[in-house]
Amino acid sequence: MKIASYTAIFIVISWSVLTVAEIWGDIISTKLYWKITITMGLIGGGIILAALIKREYLDEKQMKKDKFID
Repeated sequence: MKIASYTAIFIVISWSVLTVAEIWGDIISTKLYWKITITMGLIGGGIILAALIKREYLDEKQMKKDKFID
């Protein structure tokens, strides 16, 4: 979960820098900007979703091992 969190934070910071640069200076085309934005959103969401699923699976596995659940 730690690596996923750092990766997601890096993606958000990268996107924020790109957005500010795009607002103040026309560094890339609008079409490319939106492609990058959508891609970053999908990758970031996928990373967080996969990390949450993994954490839930490992927590459930540990609870079964400790006999908290059947």
